[in-house]
Amino acid sequence: MTTQEQLTMFLDEHVGWPRPPVGIWAGFNDPMADDWFEQQRPTGAEIGDSWLEDAEFRALQLGTWLNTPDGQMMAAAVEAVSAPFYAEDEKLLVAALQHAAARQREEGVQVAGRNALIALGVAGAAAFLFGLFGSGSGGGG
Repeated sequence: MTTQEQLTMFLDEHVGWPRPPVGIWAGFNDPMADDWFEQQRPTGAEIGDSWLEDAEFRALQLGTWLNTPDGQMMAAAVEAVSAPFYAEDEKLLVAALQHAAARQREEGVQVAGRNALIALGVAGAAAFLFGLFGSGSGGGG
């Protein structure tokens, strides 16, 4: 399964907010959804940050220290689960995915940098110990 397919499945399972009626149905509001439409919409960063707390999202590995997928793949995944006339929702979800992937990548870069420093420290310590004890054992002839 491709990353885009996995991302599409994640969005399909985790995004379930109501949508305002459009077209000829715009005059017939859902009385149960009125409160939602009057609330302020979350930002892409707020949604993205909440996804970073989700283990299933993190397992997608969108933002690794090596790369982050381009917006076109993310947009295609969003469009696969969204009706074409919900452009505002699509923009919001793509912004959320890009934010979360960028944050996940930053975390990966920090971890990779820390691991590299640890590896250099261990290699330096090993070289020092080898130089200290290695020269004493073989040079007594």
